Amino acid sequence: MIYQDVPVAQIPGPGLYTYAATIRSESGSGTIRLSIVQLDAKGAELSSDGTTAQVNERNERFSGADSVVLSGTFVSGTVVVSPKANVLRFQLSPLSGETFDLIDVWLIRN
Repeated sequence: MIYQDVPVAQIPGPGLYTYAATIRSESGSGTIRLSIVQLDAKGAELSSDGTTAQVNERNERFSGADSVVLSGTFVSGTVVVSPKANVLRFQLSPLSGETFDLIDVWLIRN
């Protein structure tokens, strides 16, 4: 598992958000989970929302004129950010043994 913490002060405020990522597999088909974990000011978990996706073997590393973005799997979900949240943790958990590349990860208010 890898993660990155983002202070809630850096987003517009509580409400409904869409989170997403573009992910590739370096070899073979694999499963991965993208989660948003909300933490309070003391670091305690308030909630966890996630999306599990199958990253197909067609997402192998490409070279030359092939598109890096078009060779990825788009994963998305929604989360309601609590007014009690102090930190949003973007968490990526491989559920299989493949090596994954994160092309981008983002959060946008709906």
